[in-house]
Amino acid sequence: MEKRKKDNFFSLFERGMLVFMAVCTAFAFCRPAKTLVVKKPFGSNMTYTGIIKQDKFTDQGFLTVEKKGRYEGKFKDGRFYGKGEFRFDDGSVYKGTFNGNKMAKNVSYTAPKGTVWLKGKGYWVRKAVKDEN
Repeated sequence: MEKRKKDNFFSLFERGMLVFMAVCTAFAFCRPAKTLVVKKPFGSNMTYTGIIKQDKFTDQGFLTVEKKGRYEGKFKDGRFYGKGEFRFDDGSVYKGTFNGNKMAKNVSYTAPKGTVWLKGKGYWVRKAVKDEN
C-alpha cells in the first residue's frame, strides 16, 4: 500500500514537472506582439520611449537625441509615420505628417524666434504674420 502511494506521488510529480516545463518553454520562445518600453538606448546618443513590435518602433513614441532635441509622434516599422514633430534644443520646431521617414504633408518649421515657414511643392513660404497695431 505504501509503495502504491509513493508511485502515485511520483507519477503526479512527473506530470506536474512536464506541464511546468511546457509552460516555461512556451514563455521562452513566444514573444509578445507588443512590448511597452520605458526607456531603450538606441545608438550612442538616442533614447526611445514607446512601443516596440518585432524589434521596431511602433505606434506613438518619443525619440530623444542628445544635444539635438526630441521627436514625438507616430512610428511604423521603425520609421516616422503619421503626425509628428521634432522639437530642437534651440527652440525650433519641425512638424507635419511623415510617410516612411519623409515629411509628406502639412509640413511647417518654426524658427527659434517664432517665424513660421510652410513647405509647398519643392519650396518653403514664410507664413504671413498679422500686424498687432
